Amino acid sequence: MSDFQADIEHFAAAAVDAATEMDFGPLDYSEAGLPTLENILADLASYGDQISDANRLILHQQFGCYLLEVARRTYGGQYFWYEDREPILVVGEPDFHVALTTWGKVEGRLKGNAADNILSYFKGFADRVQAAKPGDHAIHH
Repeated sequence: MSDFQADIEHFAAAAVDAATEMDFGPLDYSEAGLPTLENILADLASYGDQISDANRLILHQQFGCYLLEVARRTYGGQYFWYEDREPILVVGEPDFHVALTTWGKVEGRLKGNAADNILSYFKGFADRVQAAKPGDHAIHH
């Protein structure tokens, strides 16, 4: 395991701990558990400006890494840095390439943007992976 993957797993584990501390119940790294993640983000968004920018940054990174880990544990893949600003998961290599970014989507959801719904977003990624054909190249962000 690379140090980078270990860092993502560490951030994802911090999100699991935070969810437990907030009494949302355990996050289990499964697609079936994503409604819990959506509920957590919607609840946190309701606090608006009560969450500092620094704390919001930590939260979107932790929960974004958690979402990446759900995808990796479900579909495999490898982590890379995307444009030197956030981690990206690349699935399907060498046959096809479907990549997932999460930090921007999670950040939008934390800011209260209902259009950044995590369930719909992940379903779109899952559909792309399942329908991928050799040679396909897509980034889901």
